[in-house]
Amino acid sequence: MPDIAPAGYYHAEGDPEGTVRYWDGANWSGEPEPTRDHPDLRGLTLDTTSVSPALSDDNSRYGGLGIRIGASAIDFAIGSIIVLPFQASVLLAGLGLSLYWVVMVVMIAKFGGSPGKLAAGLRVTKIDGITTPPGDRESFMRTLPGLLGLIPVVGGLISLGIGLASIRYISTDPERRSIYDRMGGTRVVYKNRLS
Repeated sequence: MPDIAPAGYYHAEGDPEGTVRYWDGANWSGEPEPTRDHPDLRGLTLDTTSVSPALSDDNSRYGGLGIRIGASAIDFAIGSIIVLPFQASVLLAGLGLSLYWVVMVVMIAKFGGSPGKLAAGLRVTKIDGITTPPGDRESFMRTLPGLLGLIPVVGGLISLGIGLASIRYISTDPERRSIYDRMGGTRVVYKNRLS
């Protein structure tokens, strides 16, 4: 069975040039609409009889494990700077971590990535792999697993488990989607591969 692109707007084979229609992941719906009504699209064509270009064996457009670990290290350093002044008590430390989480949500929702991802040339996109920044809902859902780290006593273990599962997914998934990507309906791509 061929790999099929996720739901989104694409140019359908056989439709007039310069048009797109909605693909729900299995079937086309609606009538062709002018591409100009969908400025985030880059003229993608979806051929449901073969492997979609977005999901082909060439997954080099997706941010791989090494660069994402590097981006996470940058984010960890920034988070440490934010949280360090709040280390006087457990309550204040929780406040500092919550502040850091809000910064991540806003950065992803408004700029398309955490500071580390932006510095590494990565962008968080919607599930279509094109639209960035992904938006408030996707950003919130994507960062939600990070809140589990705030649970007293077991939070660190939960965060470790999520991190290890994400490493496994990024290493084995052709689209290199982590737990965070799956929760938020997002992808991480290289900025220079968006178009």
